[in-house]
Amino acid sequence: MQRILISVQETGELLGVKKTSTYKLLNLGLIQSTTIGRRRLIFLDSVHSYLSSRPRMGAV
Repeated sequence: MQRILISVQETGELLGVKKTSTYKLLNLGLIQSTTIGRRRLIFLDSVHSYLSSRPRMGAV
């Protein structure tokens, strides 16, 4: 079974950024999240969508 939600920490590790930058992306609405209890969890597909929308380095 594939995961749908990942933690803020895991998102930062996936993107190669710190938690602060991950929260900035959330606050800008560039990635989506939900809360379960006290935990804020990010939708993995929103991370993939964000990455897909970014220009690739060296792309012509």
